[in-house]
This record gives sequence, C-alpha cells and structure tokens, in this order.
Amino acid sequence: MIFEVLAWLSFLVIGIRLSCIDLAEHRLPNRLVIALAVCSNTLLAGASISSADPARFLRAMACGVLVFSSMLVLAVFAPTGLGMGDVKLGFVTGLFLGWIGWEWAYWGTFIGFATEKADNTGTGHAASAIDVKLRSEGFVELLVVGATSAADEGERSTPPMTTHLP
Repeated sequence: MIFEVLAWLSFLVIGIRLSCIDLAEHRLPNRLVIALAVCSNTLLAGASISSADPARFLRAMACGVLVFSSMLVLAVFAPTGLGMGDVKLGFVTGLFLGWIGWEWAYWGTFIGFATEKADNTGTGHAASAIDVKLRSEGFVELLVVGATSAADEGERSTPPMTTHLP
C-alpha cells in the first residue's frame, strides 16, 4: 500500500512540475520524465510484490507500452502535434492508468485528448483526428488531469461501458 501511495504522489508532484515547465518552455526535460518513469516502475513493482499481485504490474506495463506506442504513431504522422516529451510521458500515464485497469488506460487517455479537442474547438480551430496539439499551451497538464481524473473515478466505481443494464 505504501509503495502505491508513494508512486501516485511522485506522479502528481513531478507531473505538476512537468506541466509548469511545459506551459512555460514548451518542452519536457528528459531527466524529469525518465526519473518519473524509473521511480514509477520501481514503486509500482514494489507495490505489486508486496500485494502478491504480479499480474497487476504486468498489465500496467502493457498499458504503458500501448499508450506510448499509440502516441508515437500520432507524433510521427502529425509532427507539429505531439512532442516526443509528450510521447514519453504517455508511457508513465499509461502505466498508472493500467495499474487501475485496461478500461481506465483507455478512458484516462481519452479524457486528456478530449480535453485538448474541446480546447482547440473552443478557439475556433477545426481540429482533425490526427492534429492533436495546435495550441500554444502544453499537452502534459491534460495527460496528468486525464490520468488523475480516471484514477480518482476508477477507485470509486466500475469503468464506463462495463456496467450492464438489468
């Protein structure tokens, strides 16, 4: 339990710092993103070992790789959209969302992208499916908000689209 709490705290603290840097400088320092990834992996692995649930950590790693890969494809096809720092941070957000469950990895990432789209359309920009980041602000804060929103909801309920009507 303590490992999981420390992992989430590190994600929030470093995620907020990364958001501030991204908003100010439009870049993400590799040393912070890599430190967050290493710290997160170590702490979640410790949480998995202490709870005797290695499948949860493996699912988290798979989700991290899946979100990273998906964002990498978007970054390659829309080079003016996502930056590589956003892509690298996608692994960490996928890791934490995968810790909660497969559905939350999808919904947490979706919340980040949907928030981005709502902001783009609010400025009068016609946003396409590939054109992810055309505004002057950073994208990291949306990933962090999406991940923490999904995590908060995920701890209290079942994932969207998995409940059944009577």
